[in-house]
Amino acid sequence: LALNDLRRLLLPGGRLLCSCWDPRAKAVAKRGKKANEEDEDAYWVAWRCADGSDVQRWYHLPALEKRLETWSNLPGLRLKRAELDG
Repeated sequence: LALNDLRRLLLPGGRLLCSCWDPRAKAVAKRGKKANEEDEDAYWVAWRCADGSDVQRWYHLPALEKRLETWSNLPGLRLKRAELDG
């Protein structure tokens, strides 16, 4: 996990703020689609470029419950708070 690398870079007692999309976010609902049937958390989300063209970006967006389970079991990191905005 990328969080393990971030933990390695933190000073002892350091803090990490992590922000990520919820699969129910407006941008995902409006401009996203499931990437495939095998991975229920994989999405393609269209991003609008400065020139007006769209590019598809792949995201792995598990529900908050799945994230909490993963984040709560990372050695050397302590989850203080997790919330959905909106």
